[in-house]
Amino acid sequence: MRRFLSAVFIAATLSRAGDLQVPLEVSLPPELDLYEIPKAAIALATYDLSEQRLVQVFGEQHPRLVSENEKLQLHQEFRRFLDITEHRDFTTRAVVPKSFQAPNDASSARASIFVDAVRDDLDGVVENMKTDLTQLTAFWTRSYKSIWGLQSSNWVFEHVSKLLRAHPSNEVVYSIRKFSHNFPQNSVIVRIESATSMITSSAREILILGSHLDSLNYKYPFFRAPGADDDGSGTVVTIQILRSLLEQSFVPPGNIAVEFHWYAGEEGGLLGSIDVASSYYDKKMPVKAMLQMDEVMVVLEDSGPLIALFDEDSNANLNAFGASLVEKYTTVPYKWTRCDGKCGSDHIPWNKTGYPSMPVSDKLIVFPPSPDETIHTVHDTMDQRGFNFTHGVEFVKLGLAWVIELAVTEF
Repeated sequence: MRRFLSAVFIAATLSRAGDLQVPLEVSLPPELDLYEIPKAAIALATYDLSEQRLVQVFGEQHPRLVSENEKLQLHQEFRRFLDITEHRDFTTRAVVPKSFQAPNDASSARASIFVDAVRDDLDGVVENMKTDLTQLTAFWTRSYKSIWGLQSSNWVFEHVSKLLRAHPSNEVVYSIRKFSHNFPQNSVIVRIESATSMITSSAREILILGSHLDSLNYKYPFFRAPGADDDGSGTVVTIQILRSLLEQSFVPPGNIAVEFHWYAGEEGGLLGSIDVASSYYDKKMPVKAMLQMDEVMVVLEDSGPLIALFDEDSNANLNAFGASLVEKYTTVPYKWTRCDGKCGSDHIPWNKTGYPSMPVSDKLIVFPPSPDETIHTVHDTMDQRGFNFTHGVEFVKLGLAWVIELAVTEF
């Protein structure tokens, strides 16, 4: 039976790929439940593997046309890229980088209050994130082209909407919207700002905390992809940061708006964040700084708990500020790492549009990955070795401190 179904699925894959030489492993994963094959067929049906896309592969001088099939192969080769099909001038337009100046310590006492509240309710915060991540990883995959990708973004939208409704305030204006793309999954954007400020909403500087909604199984792209650490962890940490701010009745100063972004299509070449960052750039929206949370809940045995900072494709001054916050508000050390063109996340489009941005993660980048690496596999679950919600709390504390210290009236 397995052999027959495997043959059927391979035939379907070859049919979808047309005359292309298919580089993907299309045989069935050995651990696959045979009843999941219809789901894989549904996922496969969402792809036109011959569709041509314009991508900028990291480390290459010029963009090039590749098929969707070849994009999936790039993933298997650990080659990262931007899909700029809808924004062909994205990597070539002239951009003047916006400078970043770290604030003074005037807001440190206030930030400590918010961080201490998280520390004092550690069990509650962990339970919140565990509940959220259980729901998020229950989607068979969160691939941006799939029905489950759409359902997962709808779940985040509805879940966060309930959080906002549960914390009404006369002092704060909340808004939430779906940011649509040319694929099924939506990005989700929340904005909180003062209701009493005399400064117009469009003139307020924006702080952005981001993560990505989608997941992808690189070896078997049409099969199960729970994406617990990548980037379910960043998604629920970002939700928890918002929840903590709401619970503590945070009111941004009149000149600041705080936004929370959950991006679609990161695994497709940073598609969602390119769309969003391009929109903000075209509208000349005043983004003050952006922080990306991507993979934030695994503690590796050889390195121990840490917060990884990246010294490339990011703003050096903002990184230094982030490092100071790790030292001041968390119980773990920070260490520097870099991707060297083999990885990247949704901070990159913001950096390329001139806005100060920085990413954080739970591990140092090593290539080639360890054979035990679970990211982008069926094994990226909450049960994997080293998965640690308490470590995720350190990123919650970092995110809260980042918002509070930057949400000041003046420097």
